[in-house]
Amino acid sequence: MKWTVVSAHVPTAPRVKAVTVPSDTTRPPEAKTMSRAIAKVNDLSWMTGGPQGSGVDSSANIFAGACVLGGLWTFGLREYYSSIKGPHSYFEVRVNSEKIRSHVNDVNVLATFDAETLIRHAEEVAPGGGILYDPTFANIEIDKVDTIETPVVLKIKARLAKQGVPGNVGGILEEAKRRGVSL
Repeated sequence: MKWTVVSAHVPTAPRVKAVTVPSDTTRPPEAKTMSRAIAKVNDLSWMTGGPQGSGVDSSANIFAGACVLGGLWTFGLREYYSSIKGPHSYFEVRVNSEKIRSHVNDVNVLATFDAETLIRHAEEVAPGGGILYDPTFANIEIDKVDTIETPVVLKIKARLAKQGVPGNVGGILEEAKRRGVSL
């Protein structure tokens, strides 16, 4: 497993301007949750994950590059195995209008290419954050994803059972929803 850290900023690029948002009273109830998650303008932790070779690196670099061109500071944390295709990998990009030197534990937006990313990282999404996923993943049983170690599977299934949700990706999504994560 390897880690790559990237930090960038283009000081001459135009700054992203804050947008005036109507008060919570004019928004639908489901929008109130998301507004608390990303309450700070230009301060976001975004993660994408999936099998190596599925576009994890490309999508994260495109997102980070767009943020840099918008005048934001970025910090990237890339986790990958030493193979070209196959095992799970993820890339976390943190963006901010201030200089940043590290990642944060909470993720605001999780974009997934596979069920394993949901299983491994949905718990990291902060209340009020969001998860982008393929709905066909919901019925995948956690113990059927052979790249997740047995102790990890047992720990996750025990946590889900305590909450009375199924031991599959749908249960993980339900757990996230109960914490205030938008799906």
